[in-house]
Amino acid sequence: MWLYAGLSLLIIGFIFYNSLQTGPESNAVSSRVMLLLKPILDPWDRVSEDTLHKAVRKLAHFTEFCALGLSLSALAGRLIWKKPPMTYYAPAILALAVALTDEFIQRFTGRTSSLKDVAIDFAGALTGIVLVTLIRMVYRRHQNRRQ
Repeated sequence: MWLYAGLSLLIIGFIFYNSLQTGPESNAVSSRVMLLLKPILDPWDRVSEDTLHKAVRKLAHFTEFCALGLSLSALAGRLIWKKPPMTYYAPAILALAVALTDEFIQRFTGRTSSLKDVAIDFAGALTGIVLVTLIRMVYRRHQNRRQ
């Protein structure tokens, strides 16, 4: 339980740290990541750098929040394992609160905040929650077959 709680807090800290970066700082980081991923994402050099840069930024939002959804869902499973609906709702609500706070923080750093980013963040978190739920279902099915 403490591992998932600590991991969740680290991920939230990482998300908020990224939100506190100014526009030029954030663009510089995502540009470096884009250059690293370009050979994988666009090996034939058919996508403009601007389009690829935007895609990498959105993918980063999705990935950060997918990790958050995974850790929050695992934590909820350890805390409230016997109440399955809450193992879905609690992580989703918390992830949505983090996404909204993330966009709110960006307003103070000279960056734009958008509901589109909140939707991408929330979709990432829900993906993580669904993955943990599927893993739990497979595990339970496997345990039931063994008995």
